[in-house]
Amino acid sequence: MAMHDGRLTPSYRLVAKVVKKIRNEAPTETDVSAEGDDREKRWLKFTTLWSFGSCDPRFGFQYPGRIPGQVVLNTLYYFTHPNDLIVDPFGGSGTTLDACRHLGRRCLAYDLEPAREDIVSYDISLGFPKEAQGCDLIFLDPPYWRQKRGRYTKKEGSFSEANLVAFNRKMKKLISDAYDTVRPGGIVTLLIQNTTELGGEFTRLGKIYADHVFDCYAYFIKTGFTPVQRIGVPLTWEQFACRRSRL
Repeated sequence: MAMHDGRLTPSYRLVAKVVKKIRNEAPTETDVSAEGDDREKRWLKFTTLWSFGSCDPRFGFQYPGRIPGQVVLNTLYYFTHPNDLIVDPFGGSGTTLDACRHLGRRCLAYDLEPAREDIVSYDISLGFPKEAQGCDLIFLDPPYWRQKRGRYTKKEGSFSEANLVAFNRKMKKLISDAYDTVRPGGIVTLLIQNTTELGGEFTRLGKIYADHVFDCYAYFIKTGFTPVQRIGVPLTWEQFACRRSRL
């Protein structure tokens, strides 16, 4: 999580606000969501480790790189308010859209090759659309470089088809564009993991693995963002084995 530095309020106040919210709004037996069917908010995490064994079927559908909708729900719960505008430039199967509707947030979702009618066809490499300007939170979940190569569209602008140098260049621009788009004091989140699979490209670049987390953290800092929190979202062994079997 990173906060746009245009607001004078320091980031530690935001973290304190989150902690207070956890204490004051811990789920109870009578607690229900905006749609009234989410008793006890079983998806809610009280630590900075958000581990989920499977994807909640209410959010998105089977799709390359699909993430648990519970990750988005926790992000929205702690870092946004009802009716806030959320932007997802990698719409995928619509997980963010569904989570936003569930918690009463507005959402603009884009994708290079949309899988749903409510996701707009758009190449985020060109920058964010005008209607996204001044949004409250941007949820970034880009394809992890070569890990899903060949499973997404091969259209020009695809992050998954870029080599490592081009991928890093795209991420640097994406983070800069996000800074220019989110409102002062708004939040930009990035869900990403490192690439450890060895290959010819690593050999040519003299690398053992690609540390996307470190690289992108540096891009956020250089752009002007203030780090707010780093959340661990580990893959279970079952999820990892399933993903590996499809590479």
